[in-house]
Amino acid sequence: MVRIRVATIIIASSIILSCSKLSKTIAVSQDALYDMESLLCRYRTLDVSDEKVKAVHYLLDNMVGHTAMVGDYDLYYAQLDSILSVHDDGWERKDSAIRSLTQAYENNIRYVPLETCVTTEYLIHNIDDAFEQWKNGQWAKHLDFEHFCEYLLPLTASEKQPLFDWRSEYFPIAYGSIGNLEECYDYKNDPHAAAAVNDMLHSKASKQYRKIEPHAIPVFPAETFFKFPYAASCEENADLVTLIMRAKGIPTAIDFTPQWPDRRNGHSWCVIWSVHGRAESFNPLFSKPGVQFMTHQRVAKVFRRTYAPNRVFLKDMARLKNTATTTGTPFFIDVTEEYTTTSDITVRLDRRPDEGIAFIAVFDNFNWHPIWYGHVHGKRASFKGMGRDVTYMVMAFEDGELVPFSDPFRLDRLGSIEYIQPDYECVDSLHLDRRFPLRQHVYYNVGTLRNGIMEASNNKYEWDTLSILPKWPLTSGSFEIIEKKPYRYWRFTARDRCMSDMAEVFYYDSISGSPLRNFRVIEPSCGYELLHDGDPLTYFRAEGSDYRGCVDFGKPVSLKRIEYILRGDGDAIFPGDTYEVSYWDKGKWQMLKTTVPDNVWLDVPDAPSDALFYIKDITRGEDNRIFQWDRKNGIIWR
Repeated sequence: MVRIRVATIIIASSIILSCSKLSKTIAVSQDALYDMESLLCRYRTLDVSDEKVKAVHYLLDNMVGHTAMVGDYDLYYAQLDSILSVHDDGWERKDSAIRSLTQAYENNIRYVPLETCVTTEYLIHNIDDAFEQWKNGQWAKHLDFEHFCEYLLPLTASEKQPLFDWRSEYFPIAYGSIGNLEECYDYKNDPHAAAAVNDMLHSKASKQYRKIEPHAIPVFPAETFFKFPYAASCEENADLVTLIMRAKGIPTAIDFTPQWPDRRNGHSWCVIWSVHGRAESFNPLFSKPGVQFMTHQRVAKVFRRTYAPNRVFLKDMARLKNTATTTGTPFFIDVTEEYTTTSDITVRLDRRPDEGIAFIAVFDNFNWHPIWYGHVHGKRASFKGMGRDVTYMVMAFEDGELVPFSDPFRLDRLGSIEYIQPDYECVDSLHLDRRFPLRQHVYYNVGTLRNGIMEASNNKYEWDTLSILPKWPLTSGSFEIIEKKPYRYWRFTARDRCMSDMAEVFYYDSISGSPLRNFRVIEPSCGYELLHDGDPLTYFRAEGSDYRGCVDFGKPVSLKRIEYILRGDGDAIFPGDTYEVSYWDKGKWQMLKTTVPDNVWLDVPDAPSDALFYIKDITRGEDNRIFQWDRKNGIIWR
């Protein structure tokens, strides 16, 4: 049985104690010591409304468990900005300097309980500013007190944020985009003003490479944040944009999924609380509220970050001997139903867990990743609000580790459960040309660049067209050479006035059928060598009748077949890579075949039907995926 180690997060007993009302006095450091009653008295002497008193209670009653950055972060940010502001220095030198700077400061920057560093003055300043935006600002007058507390009032948006005057510092950032919106009747008092702010922030980030590299130490000065040439993580983008929005009184929160059900990683994004009484999502820096930006993506679970802890979750987790969280935080609510159709499900288990809590997991390209929990009743486990059209598996603690407790199963689009078990009495032959599903970014970005042709010549002046390559499929392909006439020169190009992108081309001998590699690339520094560099992520662009480059076999050769991989995501089957194909049974992956294909496909005979399979390229990449096989339609990605 496979045992999957997961990072367990021990939730401090103080958080669990905070499920009940905190005592009047909160124990903090001497420098930040304050008393709730004295603070409330100060507000009463100032004749503030009862809502402000309630706001103080809300912040203090839910403060335990939150953290903040402390240490020499101001000095770190100042030196970081100096490095990024140098214009005549290459990025490699900047990157090296930043890494050295981070190493020098990482021991001087730490994260401590929020209540140990917040001061009375900081608390009052934030409450007063938040109330000013709520009552007298342009974008939050529609909030009730409950939504005000979660969308505007919190002292921080991240557990890694330092305590600084972000409401004042962030207020002017991108404010010019909304300064006069209230003059328009349609926009007046409407938090969709966030769209204009996000557009202006996007212009600041538009020069950043889409390569994502999280900052080793979170960067909160906004101008420094946008000086990085590469994009930050989605979580960092959401943290920063949420603060910028709240500083202007735009009610904003952060939603996240801990793990996509059909790919690696999770994601974080922003939502505003609209005048229509609902949360409307947007991708920070990249999309507009109310315009759904992930309609094509399956979701298993989505949560919204909150300031108040999820007390039901904490109570249930307290029952476990092995305390763990599937969400990474106790501060959340479940909002999956806002994004997809869900079902409450009951799953049969192989055996009864020792504890009354089980976890439901999705596959993250390498392992089963727990994303939510449910209650066990005998040999069954129940889970609420699970996204449909997703493949799951139930796990539970055994000997201190999370291990499988059920067969994998698919929750289909109608809410029915289909358990996946191999049938050894009936076998299939699998034919695979990819190791990961083709995503929409490939379909839309390069789907128009499919106008290639293959030609051959013996003198480089007169060329014969051997094949006009089809536009579909978008991943890879091959064609047989009908006329076995020998040619010395072979080339890929595009039809007149068209463009076509190609990643790799492979040639196969007419007699042995083996791949030929004894050729040289002739190209006048045009990049034609990228067609034969062994990297599926590099490509050559052929443009119309601009013939640039070819391969020279040194003598005329007769070919049986040409295979190719089009420009894409690098997940087509690549000749020479080592692949493992396995299937799930008896609580673990059972190896079916390890192979090094010579072609842009691989065949796997004698595979048990109805099984859940897993293909993994152990040579390169992280996009490995589970799938099922249908005799009529082929591969069905899960």
